[in-house]
Amino acid sequence: MKRVISASRRTDIPAYHTEWFLRRLKEGFVYVRHPFKHTLERVSLRAEDIHAIVFWSKNYSPLLSRLEEVERVTKALFFHHTITALPPLFEPHSPPEDEATGDLLYLSRRYSAGCVVWRFDPIVLTDELTPEYYIEGFTRLCERLARGVRDCYVSFVNLYPKVSERLETMGLKVRNPLPEEKLLLVRTLATTGRRYGIRVSVCCDPHVAGTSAGRARCVDGVKLKGLFGIEPSLRTVPTRRGCRCTESVDVGSYDTCPAGCIYCYANADERRVAIRLKRHSTYFNALGFNVAGQSSSVG
Repeated sequence: MKRVISASRRTDIPAYHTEWFLRRLKEGFVYVRHPFKHTLERVSLRAEDIHAIVFWSKNYSPLLSRLEEVERVTKALFFHHTITALPPLFEPHSPPEDEATGDLLYLSRRYSAGCVVWRFDPIVLTDELTPEYYIEGFTRLCERLARGVRDCYVSFVNLYPKVSERLETMGLKVRNPLPEEKLLLVRTLATTGRRYGIRVSVCCDPHVAGTSAGRARCVDGVKLKGLFGIEPSLRTVPTRRGCRCTESVDVGSYDTCPAGCIYCYANADERRVAIRLKRHSTYFNALGFNVAGQSSSVG
């Protein structure tokens, strides 16, 4: 059975690792290290073994001019594009809002609105980042994206210990809202989204979806079958509590994203990130690639 390739929940491949990914597609395989067992699996990236590639990114700009190279392997491409309206303190290297929304609309025109999902996540509540702040930002983004977006997935920040420690070190006090507060905010976002023809679904928090919003399935085998034909695995393989995703193989690696988003769960140690990026940049430069901020995502 053909496999769904996830690229990637663990690092931002389109923003920082496009050169590496294109090289892996050209060579037809990638080795993926299990994040807990540390074993290696050889994953085929040959056209006949891929059902679809599901991309995840905050910045598709480095990939846009290289999409034809991806399409030589498969045109079955699906895109999650995160645009949050959070201030730069939380996302220091995210592109300007105008640029990000323009890229999302370009992908929608090139492939179809059904092939893109706008991710308005995570929602991080503080004394300054209030529900009203998010409603205002969400409404502004809806106005920009309504022409090219059908679905928006939202979620609330997951305060893993490493995330909480990072926030505390920076002196940021993040509120863990009550379920009723989450539900009220999601209901307002869903109502706003409907005015612009955008469906709002909640990722990994079934008690928050309620009756006003749907439950997201970020890797959705049924949807991918409808878009691209050949049936992928429909087996549910959750990545965390509340996840409803169907089976895919993630080709990214933790501790390899230089974006510096302070709520990120994928980077545990910034020093390790710097070491890995330097090592792989040196390797790619030796091969004659001018990576300039692009580097390999697998050790």
